Amino acid sequence: MNVLLVENEELMALAQPLRQAGYEVTVATSSEEARTLAMSGSFDAVVLGKIRPEATILNICSALRQDGAGTPILLLVGRDAAEMRVQGLDAGADDCIALTSQFDELLARLRALVRRAAAPHPASQH
Repeated sequence: MNVLLVENEELMALAQPLRQAGYEVTVATSSEEARTLAMSGSFDAVVLGKIRPEATILNICSALRQDGAGTPILLLVGRDAAEMRVQGLDAGADDCIALTSQFDELLARLRALVRRAAAPHPASQH
């Protein structure tokens, strides 16, 4: 799986564990870089990670959706951030997970997002 990881705090804190789990990881450290890379269409998923200020991840997520990015987006938020999870989903994220979650859960959520994105969608019936 090829993942675009967007994080700028404690750079690459998540990149190495993802690589060790067998993922190909490209890291973007700014919103501009994230938008450019995400629009290339070469990623199976986008993980919006540790960005300060945290509200910036909402802006990046929203901008990606406005740009037409259809790649699944997983948003990492603070552990007690129910409001941030709601805002993230409303901004276009496909899933949100707390930064404090177990790494295995993060991997499982990534696999699920990619599975859903790859599943054939039945034609809409009216």
